[in-house]
Formats: sequence, structure tokens, C-alpha cells
Amino acid sequence: MTVSQPTRRLAVERLAFSYDSLMHATEWLALFGDDRTVGERNAHVDSFLVHSRRILDILTKNTRAEPDDVLVVDLVDSPPHIALPTVSDQRDLINKRILHVTTDAEPFTVEWPIKAIASEFENALQLLIDQMVEEGVQEVDRLFQAKEGHGGFRKVIKN
Repeated sequence: MTVSQPTRRLAVERLAFSYDSLMHATEWLALFGDDRTVGERNAHVDSFLVHSRRILDILTKNTRAEPDDVLVVDLVDSPPHIALPTVSDQRDLINKRILHVTTDAEPFTVEWPIKAIASEFENALQLLIDQMVEEGVQEVDRLFQAKEGHGGFRKVIKN
């Protein structure tokens, strides 16, 4: 199914926004997380988890909960196979932390595999960009800019 140009443009913008936010949180946590207050760290962890969940849903869900939900089929006609094992394994715990008021301590004490999750998303985004280029999707430039705007991230995950 081919989506309209305005819908595709908005879908790309939403994914680029979440990816950009995820990478800013990743960089901040890697560079400053241990030197800041618990409140500052928690705010960035929560931002990271919210955007992880959003991107996971965009790239892996097949059905829309709401008619205007963005799915990978809004971005490309033939979605590439995208494997996100680390974040997929953490999905229930992410949901528990960001979507529920709970007395369970685990979502608040776990050491989140931030670098592994961010690295998986970076690889997945590259697969998606490659498919967009192959299909001639004009909006690919916006996604490429979001990905390349985080060169510092590559330095962070190597440490």
C-alpha cells in the first residue's frame, strides 16, 4: 500500500523526532548521567525509554491501535526485516516504568542497556534509510539528517 506524500512526510518527521530525542538522551546519559542529580538522570532515562518504545512500535508493529498511528509501512512500501532483540526483551519493563504507577522497584532500579538499545536503533534506522533510498522516497533526507546529526553518539557507544 502506497501512502500519500503528506502522510509519509509526517511519518518521517515523527520518527526523526523520536530518534533525535532518543540520541540526545543517550548522549546526555553517557556523558553526564553519573555526575547529575537522581532527578536529572531519571528524566533522561524516562525520555530515552519513551522514545525507545515509540520507535519500537513504529518499526515492529503491524496494526494500528489508533487510525493515525505511524507504522513502518507509512515510511516504505516494502519494509526491511528489522530485529531489535534488546529493546524487545525490555518492552514489558519499559512499559511498567513509563506507563504504570507501580510499587515494583525493578523498573526504577534496573540498569538499562542504553548503549545496546541505541546501537540497535542506529542499525535499524540505517536499514530503513537504505530501503527508502532504494524505493526513491524523497523524505529520506530528513531521516538521514537525524541519524547523522548524532556523530557524538558513535563515540559514546565505543567507550
